[in-house]
Amino acid sequence: MNERPDILGKALLDHQKGIISGELIIYGEDLEAEIMDIAYYFRSYKEMPDYEQIALDLCEGAILDVGAGAGSHALYLQNMGFDVMAIDISKGAVEVMKDRTLKNPKQISVKELTNEKYDSILLLMNGIGISGSLQSLPTFLTHLKSLLLPGGKIILDSTDLRYLFLEEDGSFWIDLNADYYGEVKYKYSYNNEEGDWFPWLFIDEDNLKEIAESIGFRMDVVYRNEDYHYLAILQSASN
Repeated sequence: MNERPDILGKALLDHQKGIISGELIIYGEDLEAEIMDIAYYFRSYKEMPDYEQIALDLCEGAILDVGAGAGSHALYLQNMGFDVMAIDISKGAVEVMKDRTLKNPKQISVKELTNEKYDSILLLMNGIGISGSLQSLPTFLTHLKSLLLPGGKIILDSTDLRYLFLEEDGSFWIDLNADYYGEVKYKYSYNNEEGDWFPWLFIDEDNLKEIAESIGFRMDVVYRNEDYHYLAILQSASN
């Protein structure tokens, strides 16, 4: 089987090496294409938005950074003295993290992790989207729960995409017979090379809370903004 093109990894590696090349473009099915500033993946703590700083300040103990990318969150936590495992499915991203002096980053999907335990699992930049769909979210969260130590927590952010269906009168028009509106497909393009489409999930607060509580989590929202974006903590309801 051919290896899937590592478009994001190539862009990150070029930036790390100081190579000024093409633009990283993120295509969303039925959404406008977005040009990403690759430098954003290399931001410092001071350059991070408020919700990311809050999320990092909430981390405790042994930390798993899921979908770590260039490793900016993990690097900050490591420099603060935490034991951090940074993982990403991108080979290029892992090479970048190693070059940025992160200890033992690993190229692996969180879905493949077993027999490991953490106090904090970090899923920033809408890392919960890795679950792919509303239907698969309960299984995904159950797996993450199996990776938590007693008293452990999941720290995640997401966006309620209902704003895409906002009418002029302030109401929302959503086709309830269609697939869940937060399920999208994306692909990367860099230097005229395109990657494969992959599924991604944006989950609204109500659905996340209902699913989280069904598998024994308590959900606390610690940040919201006017763009339907929020930061939440999931922790065992028995804690």
